[in-house]
Amino acid sequence: MPAASESTTLQALKAQVDAWLEANLPDANLAPESVHQAMRYAVLGGGKRLRPLLALTFGEALGVDRGDLLPAAACVELIHASSLIFDDLPAMDNDDFRRARPSCHRAFGEANAILAGCALITSAFGHLAVLHQSLGGDRAARLVTEFAAATSSVRGLVSGQASDLSPAHSRNLADVELTHGEKTGSIFALATVIPIVIAGGKAGEVDRCRSAGNLLGLAYQIADDIRDEGEPSERPAYTDVAVDGLARVHELTERALKELAAVSGGANPLLEALIAAVRSV
Repeated sequence: MPAASESTTLQALKAQVDAWLEANLPDANLAPESVHQAMRYAVLGGGKRLRPLLALTFGEALGVDRGDLLPAAACVELIHASSLIFDDLPAMDNDDFRRARPSCHRAFGEANAILAGCALITSAFGHLAVLHQSLGGDRAARLVTEFAAATSSVRGLVSGQASDLSPAHSRNLADVELTHGEKTGSIFALATVIPIVIAGGKAGEVDRCRSAGNLLGLAYQIADDIRDEGEPSERPAYTDVAVDGLARVHELTERALKELAAVSGGANPLLEALIAAVRSV
């Protein structure tokens, strides 16, 4: 568990992310009200904010100005929220609840949910486009490119979702980890890439951070599977979920920490506390 001071700092950072999201989402009374209400419902209805917090804590380790980093970090949460809306749809995982509340399509209807998910994505790219004023054109363009790649149909969020839906998809370990690496890992990787791009890192450093983020995303999804478990036929492909899965989570997070520490120049207690939350089961 994080030390009290680190936990307090993480809570303060989460509050900053929540405040940014609250202020930058369209007003619920702005037409089309049903879409904007669905957007706010999906984004502001809870969540640990692990992905933007990962970007912020790694940015702290790199010495990146938080004012430059917060908008891009919060945009990761907009993308994540859109993916949850789509994931819950009847054509996807067909889930009626999310975070102990009706899922977005159950609360607002499928059409409004789809429109809200699309609007969250375009909103994220709109906010990124504005960053050229503070970051300069080159770094802002690199961020847009990274967001596009992470959400794409080529080894990104869309391809991971497609793999998860494929009739040929199996529950063997290789297939499960490939799907998690794209569906979940790509967005965690986005969170670790944002700070190094803003810091002006070299291509090799960006690649190293992307790899670390993918490892963290995979670790988080395995831990999440262990928490959920479900029926034996639905469980992930580990010989023993409670033992093998947990060992894999710790292996992946330790590898990721080493990669990020190598780029930032040393260990960072706040980042380590956040990653402990990523792997908690």
